[in-house]
Amino acid sequence: MKEAVPGLDFLLAHPDFLDTQQLYDQLYIPNGYIPKLIKFRTECPLDPRYSDLLSAFGSPKNQSSFIFRSATSDEDTIPNYDPKWHEYQALAVAKNLSPHPVILTYDPGLKALARMHELKVETPLAEYYSGRRKVTVPIDAPAQFFGSKSISLANWKHAYPNQDPLQPNEFVELDWPDQHSPKRFQNIRRYDSASRTLEQLEHLQHRPPIIHQVFPRNNGQAMLFDALLAPAEEIPLVLVSGAYGTGKTFLTVAAAYAGVHAQQYDHIYVCARDSRLGDDIGAVPGDTDDKVQTKVRPIEDSLRSLFRLTTEVEPSKSTKSDKKARSSPNCTPPREGSETFSILEQRVQSELMRNFTFIPMIELGGRSLSHSFIICDEFQDTNSLQAHATITRLADYSKIVLLGDFKQVNNPELSSQNNGLRYAIQRLGGKAEAIYVDFEANEIVRHPIAQALARYLD
Repeated sequence: MKEAVPGLDFLLAHPDFLDTQQLYDQLYIPNGYIPKLIKFRTECPLDPRYSDLLSAFGSPKNQSSFIFRSATSDEDTIPNYDPKWHEYQALAVAKNLSPHPVILTYDPGLKALARMHELKVETPLAEYYSGRRKVTVPIDAPAQFFGSKSISLANWKHAYPNQDPLQPNEFVELDWPDQHSPKRFQNIRRYDSASRTLEQLEHLQHRPPIIHQVFPRNNGQAMLFDALLAPAEEIPLVLVSGAYGTGKTFLTVAAAYAGVHAQQYDHIYVCARDSRLGDDIGAVPGDTDDKVQTKVRPIEDSLRSLFRLTTEVEPSKSTKSDKKARSSPNCTPPREGSETFSILEQRVQSELMRNFTFIPMIELGGRSLSHSFIICDEFQDTNSLQAHATITRLADYSKIVLLGDFKQVNNPELSSQNNGLRYAIQRLGGKAEAIYVDFEANEIVRHPIAQALARYLD
């Protein structure tokens, strides 16, 4: 018989686990979870996870699959045991059963405690919505897929009768037969649930002239850029997950810059949060502006890279070869202290002062940001309550972009499976108002040496 004790963090990451799990014959639930969930439900009434779990605990159909256990132990068995901590509750239940059940958790602290007491830990992963899928185009249906910019849902179902239903704004990568090689990115479609068709990336193909030289390098970037350039009335929320080096911040800044200069948005807000807890500004000396300046650097770097591609220095000093060099992503950047570098820095600082405002996440409460482009980077370090408060700041004609990397969770209270970005994706991915783009490992475009070092570290 395979038995397990799920950590509270694990159950909150998968609130339907008690109803759907088939991996374990018996689950042991610490009694102490109940008052904790009641407290969470009171503090966060809009988060359905707590009510769902409490309902599952009381469901008669589940009584045969799990049982409640008290979390009692003496100090000799569990050093420094505090029965109020849900981590210790799970540990005590597993420790005092023989044979010891495994502990299900993503929490690094609980994992460490379990290993200290020679308990096994498992982290079964649920299947998450990725926002994209790949399919091979049937050889016998070229006209259906190549002859039109749109693919009707009826034709899609005829060609792929065994595919899962398409979600609103889901991307489809069509693997064409060799004899039908398309132009770059024309094999990517996005499902429009209103028209019930799969459409090409029209916003990417008709990007604003001011960023015409910015072009995606892979399918993930093409999907993201198209979503970012879509009008706020069409797509008000964009969710992005991907490793460092996928270009997600750069493309977001480029789209925001183009939007304000096309008067699509009045202003750009960059929401900064403390890298440890996410709900305060941190211990950096100075006032709020000084503290927030530490979060400006990635945006500043992205603007600098953008202007290297799109900005002429001086027409009289700019030759045709200079323009060609600057349009290359691998061009040599101007040396610090040179006249070209000074002009570039002036342009960056001028743009930051005129069109960008950096605000701590804690100051978003109560605000309603209309006609704005809102960027929230490193969103994996927020919790579900902060994610809910941030997303609901959206007002008329505004677009909000939540970016993060699940491998870079710096908040010790969170994990890759239980954070604000994951919460937003689970609840809003596949909705008509949102687009989710999940970058693949092979879509990192940073320097080859950095990629090699990252592989060694993983």
